[in-house]
Amino acid sequence: MAGGNLEIVLRAFEELRKGDFEGGAWDPNVEVVNAAGWVIETTYRGHTGLQRWWEDLAEAFGDFDLELDETLEVDEERVLTTQRFVGHFRATEIPFDGLWASILWVKDGKVVRAEGYLSKRRAMRAAGLAVA
Repeated sequence: MAGGNLEIVLRAFEELRKGDFEGGAWDPNVEVVNAAGWVIETTYRGHTGLQRWWEDLAEAFGDFDLELDETLEVDEERVLTTQRFVGHFRATEIPFDGLWASILWVKDGKVVRAEGYLSKRRAMRAAGLAVA
């Protein structure tokens, strides 16, 4: 099943980019945990929470895009991702290009949890992977 988890995570990111928060890849009770140290440190729950997470980003950034850089299967339920958040701050129009990492848990074909980290190294440590 591990190979299928990459497909699910890729589909989940595509659904996010399209604004499809109730799409097939996100569990109805998904838990999204923002990275410790991020501007907004909070946990969002369910499809409405996932939509609120996206709206919180849209409130701070006038235009933005989420670009998936890398995926790495950690084990049979976790996938580590690195992604870029690219856009402009709404109030100042200052460009923003931020890299961060996440660990996504997949169960029964759905993303059930996504936890953010400010760096790939932190995510790798959290996943129990060797850090070079």
